[in-house]
Amino acid sequence: MKRNILTLTFLLTLFALNLQGREFIDPASTAYKQLMRVNSSDLSFEFPQFIFSHTNTVITIKFKDADHPKLAANNNMLHFIVNGDDQVVHFDKSGVGTVSCTFKGSNKLTVLFEDAAYNMQMPVISIWYILLPLCGLLLFLVYKIIFNKPNLSISKKDVTEKKIKSNLRIVSRQEEKEEVLV
Repeated sequence: MKRNILTLTFLLTLFALNLQGREFIDPASTAYKQLMRVNSSDLSFEFPQFIFSHTNTVITIKFKDADHPKLAANNNMLHFIVNGDDQVVHFDKSGVGTVSCTFKGSNKLTVLFEDAAYNMQMPVISIWYILLPLCGLLLFLVYKIIFNKPNLSISKKDVTEKKIKSNLRIVSRQEEKEEVLV
C-alpha cells in the first residue's frame, strides 16, 4: 500500500514539473489566432535562374519554421493565390512547397496568403529569343539537304590519274586510246 502511494506521489510530482514551464493558450483566444496567422516574415521564395514566357515556371515557397502551427493545423496543405489563381500547395516535412505559373502578357508576380503578400516584376525572357535561332538553323539545314550539289561525291570520271606507292599510275581507257592515236 505504501509503495502504491509513493508511486502515485512520484508520478504526480513529475507531471507537475513537466507542466511548470509550459504556457497554455486557449484556441479561441486572439493570441492563438495571431500565432496561427502567416505573415511575410514566415515565408521565403526561390525562383529559377531563367524564366521564359509562355512556359510553366515552378516557384518554391519555404516556411522558415517547418513546424508552423498553420501547417500542422491544415495537414501541410494551404491555399495560395498566385496571379489571381487559387492553388493548393502541398508542403513536405521540411516546410517546402511549390506553385506554378505561366507568364504570358505581363511579367508581374503576385502571391497572396493571409497576411503575406509578395509582388515582384520578374525578369522574363521571351520564348522567341530561343525559337527564332532554332528555326533559322532548321531552315539552313533543310536548304543544305534539298539543294545539295552533286560535286561533293567522287565519280570514276573525275579520277584520271592516281599515283600508287611506286611509279605506277592508273590511266583511264579513254586516255589510253588517245595516246595510241597520237
